[in-house]
Amino acid sequence: MFFAALRNFFKVNFERNFVGLALVLAIVGYTNFSLGQCGPYQVYESFGTGSIPTQGGTWAATSMTYGNTSAARSGQYGIVFDAAGDIIQTPLISNPGIFSFWYRRTSTSTGTPQFTIETSPDGSTWTARGTIASFTTTFQQFSLDIGALSLTNIYIRIKDTRASGAASRYLDDLSWTSTVATENTVLIQGSSCSPSIVCGVNYKVYDIGGINDQYNSGMASA
Repeated sequence: MFFAALRNFFKVNFERNFVGLALVLAIVGYTNFSLGQCGPYQVYESFGTGSIPTQGGTWAATSMTYGNTSAARSGQYGIVFDAAGDIIQTPLISNPGIFSFWYRRTSTSTGTPQFTIETSPDGSTWTARGTIASFTTTFQQFSLDIGALSLTNIYIRIKDTRASGAASRYLDDLSWTSTVATENTVLIQGSSCSPSIVCGVNYKVYDIGGINDQYNSGMASA
């Protein structure tokens, strides 16, 4: 893939400011600069290490299954919710903007599945901010504008709140932005949208798509 080859050429995580990035892309003829996942993000987590993430601080989880290839939307792995009470929780986020992730179900559609998205200022007291009760076998995106709620210094978690059923639900490509533009430094290659770039900010650019494109290992070291 284009970005994998380019990053191997530089033998770094392709960290350049926008001026340098634009120059390199122009040289190789990639002047459209469209990144389908868009961004930039503060954190973009594809769960590619097969274990609890470490990006952005200390994550928490309850009964979460990692390293599942069927759960992957991009890269190699995604995570699995298979019972009520399963939780994935972000680190403390100082200035949360848009919180987003992709989800789907297995071919089994029995039971009454539900995800509840919650926020907390202390990791103990939680407030529901959204729910998902409709799951298909195709990945769908959930997005929540936390910034519009004027919340700062919070944890965000996704909790399995199903009332019945034991079928698995998959989640991948979890991300959030910061309301402080200069804190959004992660760009992900895709296909059809253009990110907003702040001049003078150093960005990390990652490719995305296949198991062998270095996306997962690159993000793990970000």
